[in-house]
Amino acid sequence: MTMSATDRPSGLGDSTTEEPTLPGRSGQNLADAFRFWAHHHRSSRNAVRFDDVDFTWQDLDVLTDSLAAGLVAAGVGKGDPVAVLLDNRPEFIQVVLAAFKIGAIVVPLNVRATAGELTGPLAASGARIVVTEAALRPRLDLALTCAHGLRCFSVDDGQLGDERFEDLARPGERPPRVEISPSDTALLCFTSGTTQEAKGVLLSHGGILFGGEARALAAGITWRDTLLLAQPLAFTGGVTNYLREGMVTGATTIIAGSLDPDYLMTRIATERVSIWPCLPVVYEAMMRAPAFQEADLSSLRVAMVAGSMVSRHLLNAFAQKGVRLTQAYGQTETSGAVIALNPEDALDRLGTAGKPIPHVEVRIVDASGRTLSAGTEGEIQIRCPYLMSGYLGRPDLTAEVIVDGWLRTGDTGVIDDDGHLTVVGRLKDMLISGGLNVYIADVEDVLSAFPGLADFCVIPVPDDRWGEVGMIVVDDLTGVDTEHLRAFCLEHLADYKRPRYIASAREPLPRTLGGKILKRVLRERLPAAPATAVRLK
Repeated sequence: MTMSATDRPSGLGDSTTEEPTLPGRSGQNLADAFRFWAHHHRSSRNAVRFDDVDFTWQDLDVLTDSLAAGLVAAGVGKGDPVAVLLDNRPEFIQVVLAAFKIGAIVVPLNVRATAGELTGPLAASGARIVVTEAALRPRLDLALTCAHGLRCFSVDDGQLGDERFEDLARPGERPPRVEISPSDTALLCFTSGTTQEAKGVLLSHGGILFGGEARALAAGITWRDTLLLAQPLAFTGGVTNYLREGMVTGATTIIAGSLDPDYLMTRIATERVSIWPCLPVVYEAMMRAPAFQEADLSSLRVAMVAGSMVSRHLLNAFAQKGVRLTQAYGQTETSGAVIALNPEDALDRLGTAGKPIPHVEVRIVDASGRTLSAGTEGEIQIRCPYLMSGYLGRPDLTAEVIVDGWLRTGDTGVIDDDGHLTVVGRLKDMLISGGLNVYIADVEDVLSAFPGLADFCVIPVPDDRWGEVGMIVVDDLTGVDTEHLRAFCLEHLADYKRPRYIASAREPLPRTLGGKILKRVLRERLPAAPATAVRLK
């Protein structure tokens, strides 16, 4: 089964031609953007490095041509989905580029998902080919029993019953040329599902390509830069970071094989990494590493953090190292970050997400949709050419989220007089205690500076007197000095904002692939303060 015509964005056709576009001509799709750099750099510059293995732009062009030809021989055509269940490795990028060359749609699968959680995206996408690896292969067993005809290609040898990834390629062959318009779908990304069931987001070639060009203009990213890709490619932020900050700009991409802080600091120093977009949790782990104070991070020119709220403690720690760690803001539905802080403003505008990149409009509205003035908090809405085409098979939901061209983000924020956006939190990420609104993101920002709270969040729990109070949840209470925490809260938080309890989850906090804590899951596990919770007030 492939996507029906009603599920695809406009512009999906079946026209092909054997005549390739002249080398150097950059069309309005991601395949032609790659071909431009492959011709421009050829063997003179690396496109991708993974550990000690290098791929020049010419290497990658030849490899993906043969793989694209193999996909066509396997029955994949324009508009057909190709699923990928891989950790960060070169084969992921090869599948993405090969699929783009024939107009196929890439479906990144969550590498942290359970077997049951993978069946939904695979069934919804209609993918008939999935590329995977030995460590993740068992999670596909259930999907293979549910989806008849699903072919599984393994990049590792010895997978019983699977086809070998290397046999999929047709060495020496080139795929037929496919006409791809900016509105054609490039990626089908399923949202993390922190608040509700995951949705399939359709991202177009033009949205990703033009967003990458705008991001490059705003941040000054060029082919002379080196990008460190530490986020999982299976996460929308990871694959769009590669495409926008790496491939579209012609930069060299270093694929990180580990999230270990010492490993990352070594790679930054030895590779002279200049561009590094990553998640707050990774930056926080690096900040806490013993080697952080002596690490050479001097090559970092654009160090961008996005994915969840960022603490001032983290921003200050990197500022003291001379690194202008800048926040950015975007969603899966915006094809990546569309608000970014200028590195030159990192210290003066500490804590803000910055200003819109080119061609992006942002406004703050109240519950009735009325645009609010500067300095007034409300919902963040975005209008730009980079918005998703819609949700797969859900025109009703698409119409609810995109109204008159404006994306209703569901996040709250404030725009100051100079146009800088500060993200406050989620519309629903709050509690009402004694009739007063408490924005949980504000509380978490303060608590992030307390020693011992390396991995935590705050959730509401019921209270007989106040209606709701906050409870801090950590994976392990043994490392937290609760007496000092009580004093810290008394000093830094207003009475109605202070959490009433701290409790242990007794296991690592559940997270999405993007690093966000699944508060919905925690609220289900802890509907009230447990008997083992420590009272803080």
